Parts: sequence; C-alpha cells; structure tokens
Amino acid sequence: MLLLALAFDVLQSNAFRINYPQNGDLVNVRNGLTTDWSYESHDSILLPLSIQYVAASHQEEPPTYIKEDLNVTLGRFTIDIRFGLADYHFLRFIYGSHEYETGHFDITTSIQSKNASHTSKSTTTETSSQVQGTNSPSD
Repeated sequence: MLLLALAFDVLQSNAFRINYPQNGDLVNVRNGLTTDWSYESHDSILLPLSIQYVAASHQEEPPTYIKEDLNVTLGRFTIDIRFGLADYHFLRFIYGSHEYETGHFDITTSIQSKNASHTSKSTTTETSSQVQGTNSPSD
C-alpha cells in the first residue's frame, strides 16, 4: 500500500507544470494576474489545486491572496486584486503534498502591454515600484 501511495505521489509531481509567469517575467496586471499551468495525467483521482499570490519586501511575507479548491485541469486562472508595491512577487501552487513556485517576477499596469501572457522582462514599461492597481477582490 505504501508503494502505491509513493507511486501516486510521484505521478502527481511529474504531471504538474507552471507555464506562466516564470522567474524574471514582467507581468501585466492591468486586467488581473493571469496564470497558466498544465496538468498531464490519466489519473482518475484529481485533487484540488490552491494558488497563493505573494508580494514580498526584503523577506518572504505571508500570501496576499489565496484561492483554494480549483480544478487542476482548468489550466488558467486570473487573480483579480489590488496589486501593491513589493520588491518581488511570486505564485505558489499547492497540489496534493507538492508545492511549486513561479520564481520572482515584476508587475506592470502599462497599457502598452496588451495582455499578461508571455511579456518579456526586457520590455520597457512601468514596473512594480510604481504600481498601484485598481482591481477589487473576486474569485
């Protein structure tokens, strides 16, 4: 039974992948922070996915936003909150007993970036040191 549980644990960890944002990305949060992930598994047991948004200054802070009980097969979710100033931002995904993190990224609310997907960190736009979002919390 223990061997079966260990095999299930390994399959879960190999099946989940964060696609966006990645470490070093400049993420446009003008219309919320959209994140993409993939879950490739033929396992019939699907556990709920949790996403935590962390805005940190100097040291790691507790999550600013937590969304629990997402269907892992959705593959996309938009966090719609007021984004404040921080030294760095990251997302933590929790699936089963595994935690995955995006790495640190910067945020912008610039109109020049048309969407939050795949915006390179080399783009010259307003960065997180000047961001004051206007979004309100929602699920």
